[in-house]
Amino acid sequence: MVSRPGILLPLAVAVALLTSGCTASTDEPEQVDAGRVSALEDAPPFDAAEYGAAWSSFPSQEGSEATPGTATRGGIRTSFPLDDSVADPSLDDGWDVVFPLAQALVVEMRDNGWAPVAVVCEVPASKDASTQVRISATAAIDGAVAGLDLLVGTESGEVTAVAVMPYPTEDADPWGAPALGGATCLDADAPPESTVATGTPLDLTAALP
Repeated sequence: MVSRPGILLPLAVAVALLTSGCTASTDEPEQVDAGRVSALEDAPPFDAAEYGAAWSSFPSQEGSEATPGTATRGGIRTSFPLDDSVADPSLDDGWDVVFPLAQALVVEMRDNGWAPVAVVCEVPASKDASTQVRISATAAIDGAVAGLDLLVGTESGEVTAVAVMPYPTEDADPWGAPALGGATCLDADAPPESTVATGTPLDLTAALP
């Protein structure tokens, strides 16, 4: 019988790997999630420290057997009071802080690689209600597409921002939202007199399969 080392050696190595349990493997969802959230921490939409705040991270959560499809995405969040230092006295009360602050934040977001996919300048019908700006944006981070929901509003007197990474088992870009190509209400010299919406805001809390 003729021996064929060139065939037997690779076969022996393969058998050894299989029997020893050293097969090729992929990262567990928890590892993927931790890596993505860590990458997001290194690439936030804006520097919260400039406003006396900080980003805090949170992991994704699996859906339970009792409530299937309720998994949530991991990410980072921050909030801080409206910054009166950016107030523009030439603007109507309510917009004097919200509008210039929202403009400054969206410029910083773009500089940091975040592309707005929706911008809404909301003017309530009642003068007793509050004006606010909502911005949704995405950014390519760590092989996936992060989503952001930013609200600058006078009703709560705060700026709130939440950015999340896709759940480890869902599509790397669950949003499928194109970046805005034209001007928005924030690109104007003055805020609108009525609500102006461009694009569709992202739903970061959508139930997952």
